Amino acid sequence: MIFHLHGPLDPGSPLFVGREQDLARIEGWLRHGDAVGAVLGGRQLGKTSVLLRARERARPWQPIAFVDFQAVAGADPAACARHLADQIADQLGGTLATAPPLPGGAGGLQAFLRAAAGAAKAPRIGLFLDELGVLPEETRRWLGSALRASFNLRLVNRELGRWTFVLAGGIELCDMAVHRNSPLRNVLDEIYLGGLSEAAVAALLAAAEAPSLPASRAAELCAFTAGQPYLTQALAEEVARSGSLTEGAATLLRAEAHNLPHVLHAIDREGLEPVFRQIVAEEPIPFTRLDDDIARLELIGVVRDEAGLCRPSNALYAAAARRRYRISAPAPTHGRPGPMVRVGAAVETSMTFPRSLAEAVRNRRLVPFVGAGVAMAVRRASDGSCLFPSWPALLAAAAVRLDEEGRKKDAALVNALLSLDAPRLLEAAEEAKRALGPTWNRFLVEQLSPDATDVEPASLELARLVWGLGSQLVITTNYDAVLRWACPDPGNLREWIIESPSGLVELSQGALQRPTVWHLHGAIQHVDDIILTPDGYTTLYPSSPAVEVRYTAALESLRTQMAGRTLLFIGVSLEDRVFGDQLRWVSHAFRGAAGPHFALVRREDRKAFEQRAAALPVEVVEFEAFGEPLHARLRALAAAAPAGGAGPR
Repeated sequence: MIFHLHGPLDPGSPLFVGREQDLARIEGWLRHGDAVGAVLGGRQLGKTSVLLRARERARPWQPIAFVDFQAVAGADPAACARHLADQIADQLGGTLATAPPLPGGAGGLQAFLRAAAGAAKAPRIGLFLDELGVLPEETRRWLGSALRASFNLRLVNRELGRWTFVLAGGIELCDMAVHRNSPLRNVLDEIYLGGLSEAAVAALLAAAEAPSLPASRAAELCAFTAGQPYLTQALAEEVARSGSLTEGAATLLRAEAHNLPHVLHAIDREGLEPVFRQIVAEEPIPFTRLDDDIARLELIGVVRDEAGLCRPSNALYAAAARRRYRISAPAPTHGRPGPMVRVGAAVETSMTFPRSLAEAVRNRRLVPFVGAGVAMAVRRASDGSCLFPSWPALLAAAAVRLDEEGRKKDAALVNALLSLDAPRLLEAAEEAKRALGPTWNRFLVEQLSPDATDVEPASLELARLVWGLGSQLVITTNYDAVLRWACPDPGNLREWIIESPSGLVELSQGALQRPTVWHLHGAIQHVDDIILTPDGYTTLYPSSPAVEVRYTAALESLRTQMAGRTLLFIGVSLEDRVFGDQLRWVSHAFRGAAGPHFALVRREDRKAFEQRAAALPVEVVEFEAFGEPLHARLRALAAAAPAGGAGPR
């Protein structure tokens, strides 16, 4: 019988099971270099083992330096840079034509990386970073900024584009990579390691050759450990000694010293006991990585997502926490969970709305106006990633395509416009369209018309709730088919592409009888006409009173809706200055009597939103977080809609 309880697995160990999908993701990073990779997870989930296995598999076609920082624990940025460069030179020496000089200080790291990549004999090289928790926070943030700068400059300094950076860690990576203010946040592609599947645990037991633990007992082990690799093997060893799963679990809770105490200490150190108490007590707290408390608990390794709610990662962690914090075991529940609680906060006792908004719903005068945030909520069924890119991500992908087409200067220009403190998105789109020429439309179709069969149905909930607000008309500036997929009556759905004269007449007469999506800026199925660049905007929105627009009926109908209806902006940032001009025009023309209009805004984004929309006639309706808190807000608002049919009359 062999189990491995101390340190990472040898890359060739038969006990390495169940991480093929994660290894494939890492291989994609290594081959394409289109992101900084991060393998994230709690203590003893196998992060280092995954990196070592990925390095071994890539050995025939890509040299990789694996750097562990334990030898320089507590290092300042200068010492960190020297250690990093020394390890790269030592491990990749045989693959470099010449050995670059080591940096004299922190500021010389990027020059060293350029020189090493320029001397590399292989087309691409990799850098794996592990045990970052031994570095001070200041050093980790410096290193994150240095890697971010090197990644951003890959299209300008071609040598830097040959590197792929991959980090592994847990809670220690919050400040460096995971937190929304971290230097690597916007260039990171993450793998969140979870427990092994039941099939993988069965393979592990078979490889361990434990007579008293055949592979058929994998489900029993998983009931206690949920596949956590270390705990699964530790429990298996105890069961092999005692013959009893319950006795083995009791022994771990009483005497295990390498995992459970460290995990509980991390919860206390991070001040997360109050939130974890609620989760262990099975209060219905929504799972979202946008909440710092939940994100940190996941990185410690003690929570998981179960149907959108937070649950302890496994029964052993829950039992250890109940013992440590003296929490009673939750009573069995039936049916739906009780009142929703805020993540890390007090109970949300009410769902109040401005009176004029509630009246607009009741009187069928509310028109939802859907932006990119609704599309961004849709996920792939295959891997859980976003199905659609954000506007900045779309333009960043255009820069990558320009680079692939050999238009390197144009790619650098698009990236430069995107990297400004106030990104110039319209200008970046204009430059990308000009430089890609006939490839532009094909690129847009590739990015914005994904395989509909790969949609995770549950991720359409936000779009479904939009239809639940009681309006037959939904206006959107999105080009995708999300509202069509989510429509409760798709057989009767109509879609207007910028302008539909007969439909707009129906709308003006209050005679709309069927669910209708008005694609104000066009739809991807008519890619030649979509409005995405400045030249397209002028066809709908006049730049001055003297300019004649192409879509006169659409512009007048839009202004009529703004004047006579109440718009509710959902997933809209209102960063679009040209559209904002129309809101201002209507407000001025009707001397402030138009609307009122509202926008659903996440609490932490409120200040930034109000700064953007300071001069617009739009009131903020707050919600706590994306996901279930936003959904609950929309359900509560929809409850004001009259029963029996929907839509403006």
